[in-house]
Amino acid sequence: MDDPTKWSCNEVSNWLTNNGFQKYCQLICVEHQIDGQGLLSLTENDLKQSPIEIRVLGDVKRLTHLIKSLKTKCVGRSNGTVLYNGVIPMPRQTSLQMVDRINAPTDSSDIECNEFDRNITHHPRNLDPEKGKAALAVCYMIFGLLCTCYCIVVVQSKAPDQQKHPPLPDIFLNTFPQISWAPKLSEGAVLSLMVIWIIIAVLNKHRWILMRRTFCLLGTMYLLRCVCILITQLPVPETNVICDRKNYTDFLSRAGRTLEIFFGAGLKVSGLKTCGDYMFSGHTVSMTMFNFFITEYTPKKMCYIHILSWILNLGGMFFILAGHGHYSIDVFVAFVFTSRLFCYYHTLANNINLMSRDTKRTKIWFPVFSYFEANSTGVVPLEFEWPFYSWSNIKNYLRGYEIVSSKDKS
Repeated sequence: MDDPTKWSCNEVSNWLTNNGFQKYCQLICVEHQIDGQGLLSLTENDLKQSPIEIRVLGDVKRLTHLIKSLKTKCVGRSNGTVLYNGVIPMPRQTSLQMVDRINAPTDSSDIECNEFDRNITHHPRNLDPEKGKAALAVCYMIFGLLCTCYCIVVVQSKAPDQQKHPPLPDIFLNTFPQISWAPKLSEGAVLSLMVIWIIIAVLNKHRWILMRRTFCLLGTMYLLRCVCILITQLPVPETNVICDRKNYTDFLSRAGRTLEIFFGAGLKVSGLKTCGDYMFSGHTVSMTMFNFFITEYTPKKMCYIHILSWILNLGGMFFILAGHGHYSIDVFVAFVFTSRLFCYYHTLANNINLMSRDTKRTKIWFPVFSYFEANSTGVVPLEFEWPFYSWSNIKNYLRGYEIVSSKDKS
């Protein structure tokens, strides 16, 4: 009688008798031929309703409790547990253990459809900061920005002639008048979102992983923008905007202008005036990326920060258009590309099974992601800490240093 799933009707009758339910042995075991598997599948409704129909509610409750206890004991068997009602009994797990179990790479050939191995061990999640990769991601982003700045210089010298190519029709630009101070508000939204994200990333315990992902995605988006502004050159969106088609003939002059745009961060508040780089909006890329990082790596209870982040993102996009600095399609494409890339990147990074199934294909089509997230093992937990030394920690460190120094001298 060690395995209840193999009990016969007589053994079920003995179990009922031993637990004080001998008056139901005839009904359950003789009339309805309930064996071990049938016993484990019985529910409270089965006992109360026809055809068993036990009239005493207390007996129904007690017998239901005993059957549940019997199922629990079966879960503790070391050689696996048979399915009950089509469900595999699972031990209680914390949310992080459940995420680890979902993300754990599995081989379907090693799992039997009707058993659960309780000896499965959960490997610790790999949250190695990989500072070297974070530093390389910074270089990758700088490279993407420099390429973008250089392409802006090239495109500005080849901008379409305003006399021959008037502004293209645009629903928003034709409906709303130009607001001269709107570009400053849009750039203020960019800087505000950047500051908020820097604070959140610094306070996060896994700040190096967040830094790596931020720079990786920004670098990729700006490299994509290079291609778009080179292959698609649009006329100035506003007739009163004068596009100075400066000709930088040699590499040195182009390099100098590239550095000027780079250190000015492409912002008009820094005195920069560029044109021709309309496909697609770099300001929208930055705002959308920071917005999505803020909402992804802060808990749901910080809803006010989420609302503020979205207001800054959408408001900044509106002011970009209100300043007539970009076409509507520029802002739309930038938002769609950035948000989809962010979601796709994190879908792969947070689900190891998706990565492990197509490792070769991921390396071919997403080499940057494959490299930076090679050791990723799932969702980054939202854990925060104070990153700087407190005064008491500094004093303890100095005291320890003094003790070690005095021992060395002695």
